[in-house]
Amino acid sequence: MEESGYLANILRDRGCPLCGTDRQRVVSPRAGTCGVCHEYLGPEDVLFAAGTRGSHAACSLACLEVLLQEGLADGGTCPLCGSPWPPRPRGEGACGTCASPLRPDAGVAALWRGGRIHRFCGPACAEAYLRRANPFCG
Repeated sequence: MEESGYLANILRDRGCPLCGTDRQRVVSPRAGTCGVCHEYLGPEDVLFAAGTRGSHAACSLACLEVLLQEGLADGGTCPLCGSPWPPRPRGEGACGTCASPLRPDAGVAALWRGGRIHRFCGPACAEAYLRRANPFCG
């Protein structure tokens, strides 16, 4: 009996990388539409705008900026794991480009690429990350 509980804990990935909610492992985001222009988004590389009230996917850096600046990131569920958006979303960490502390109350940009979430303090840092020839080099 105890072994099944132990095994379940080993197989569970805790904490969605976007919202921080406990969830089962997500292989890729669900296909959906942009939160601004409603263009179809596949599950490959997806941009997300996340705030204190929710998160929306974005099709481009321009739409990402609109979502963050206008405070439109207020979807009811996490677009990555499908869980209801938590009252206190994941906030720890630093920007993947400039290393400044992330502030969910001001909005956080995120990029799903290669099976991981990369989080940024805003659209400018997300754009800088995307413009690098090799994002793993400094």
